[in-house]
Amino acid sequence: MLRDPDQVMVAGIEDGPAARAGVHWGDIVVSVNGIPVTGKTVPKLESLFSGQKSHVMHLQVDRLGAAKTFEFSLERAEDIARQNGKRFLDGQMVPLWASEKDLHCFQ
Repeated sequence: MLRDPDQVMVAGIEDGPAARAGVHWGDIVVSVNGIPVTGKTVPKLESLFSGQKSHVMHLQVDRLGAAKTFEFSLERAEDIARQNGKRFLDGQMVPLWASEKDLHCFQ
């Protein structure tokens, strides 16, 4: 992610709540829960896209010049990773079958 980006684009989207709601790779995020994302720092963006408890997220995007709004419930990152055949190991996302000795293969 770029430092203080002018635009935030959806990329590498997993099969999770946002994808199931209709968010696509390449969508430009305009706002999260009514808060514009333009010029936000990386830590601020991360805080907008996550939370300690499950709640509904309202996401406004620009898709090829058309404004679209999506609403979906957040889920735990670990649960979404597992549904996609991955898990977190030492802070890295790796395939479910990978062990610590395999980490060098994913760096």
